Amino acid sequence: MMLCCAGAGMRLHAQPLNKGRIAILGDSIAYAGHWANEVENTLRDDKKFAACEIVNFAVPSETVAGLSEYGHAGGRFPRPCLHERLNRILKMYQPQLILACYGMNDGLMQAFDRARFQAYQEGNIRLKKAADAAKAEIVFITPPLFRGDSAEQAEYDAVLDKYAEWLVSKRKDGWKVIDIRPGLRKLIAREKAGNPGFKYSGDGVHPGPEGHHMIAREVLAGLVPEIGLAPEVAEKDHRPTPDTMKKHEKVRNEWLVKTGHARPEIPGYDPEMAKRQFPRTVSVWNGFLREEFTVGGRRAFIVFPDKAVVSGKEQLWIWRPQFFDYKPIADLELVKRGYAAVFISMEDLYGSPKAMDVMDQFYRYLVGERGFSRKTVLFGLTRGGLYALNWAEKNPLCVAGVYVDAPVCDFKSWPAGRGKGKGSPDDWNKCLRAYDFNEQQALSYKGNPVDNMRGMAKAGIPLLFISRTEDDVVPIEENTDVFAKRYAGMGGL
Repeated sequence: MMLCCAGAGMRLHAQPLNKGRIAILGDSIAYAGHWANEVENTLRDDKKFAACEIVNFAVPSETVAGLSEYGHAGGRFPRPCLHERLNRILKMYQPQLILACYGMNDGLMQAFDRARFQAYQEGNIRLKKAADAAKAEIVFITPPLFRGDSAEQAEYDAVLDKYAEWLVSKRKDGWKVIDIRPGLRKLIAREKAGNPGFKYSGDGVHPGPEGHHMIAREVLAGLVPEIGLAPEVAEKDHRPTPDTMKKHEKVRNEWLVKTGHARPEIPGYDPEMAKRQFPRTVSVWNGFLREEFTVGGRRAFIVFPDKAVVSGKEQLWIWRPQFFDYKPIADLELVKRGYAAVFISMEDLYGSPKAMDVMDQFYRYLVGERGFSRKTVLFGLTRGGLYALNWAEKNPLCVAGVYVDAPVCDFKSWPAGRGKGKGSPDDWNKCLRAYDFNEQQALSYKGNPVDNMRGMAKAGIPLLFISRTEDDVVPIEENTDVFAKRYAGMGGL
């Protein structure tokens, strides 16, 4: 292993680390500290690592993939992501060696999913690149067993097998990987043969003290070839004691506070860091990868095309601000042709200035941080017309085109129902609240799409309207016809 303190060309186990630093990264199983402390105690018994500083940086619920299911922890918080805090750990602690054990949370305790698997792979690759850049050697540890006491393998444990197999396959690329899963199965089976009442894990996820000891035994066996841990030291019993655990937890908590993290309810939680991270989950939408996350506290997602963006090119995209999953025929066809499709939730905002602020923030994120094209194509279905047309008029240089279907172009027509349409009293009250209007202010308002289109016309934005003459909810003569006549009069296409 290459170390800053060991000199160029020197392997880690060729000489002592000389006050080197070792970081342990992981989730709640590592955070509990028992297997991590046993590994620490063993390393300190080997003269090559006796002077090392060893810190457990594990955080419960954390993933390396950056995924979280909605409603995690009863809705109290999403799963934190290692990458929100990794750079701070590398910069402030400056480890020469990292032991990383992730996977239990990364599949979200659900059936195998290609998109979640890809996120796990990408998260570990990103971790490896960050460690390499910091000149820190990293040893990956496969995830522990899920429901390891069961005679029949649980479905999710089979998912973790796939994750572990992929990690082990990275050895061909020079990765250092310790696969603890086969050995754990053998140890549990052996213990149960002599003690049928033995429990590796009471809840199926978190091991008891003996389960932690088994994990430690497998990790230590792997550290013998990977970092040169002395075999005779690795075979000794270095289980945690109350004193070693107390010190282990004290140092852990001190460093968690120093580096901070986004996981509530443990030392070091920083709400500002929680706001900055974009916890996400992934799923499949009509055969395409959908990444879900939050922006400004609002649920958002991106559907990605299978076609990768050519290097140096921006990602083309379409944006439907309302009713994303309703008859997405055009959306799906464009995703097939290489466009991404995006959405952010804006329920009950009716194209108001508040909605425009949300859309502006989402646009900045997509273009500034995700490399999306500066111009989008907006899709507006019924009330979505208020969002699409208002935002296009506000930001004409950011729009390539607008497609609207049965669009609301004037809220006095719908939901107010002040013309031929039925209207919707409940939606009208919500609309008034969204705009902070009383009824008189709303009825005299001149900021509806039918009143504002000059910027779009001047920018030459092409518009496609699909409307039907028999629509008695959004009457065509109060919406599409008025807009189309005025837009054409301005030279709009």
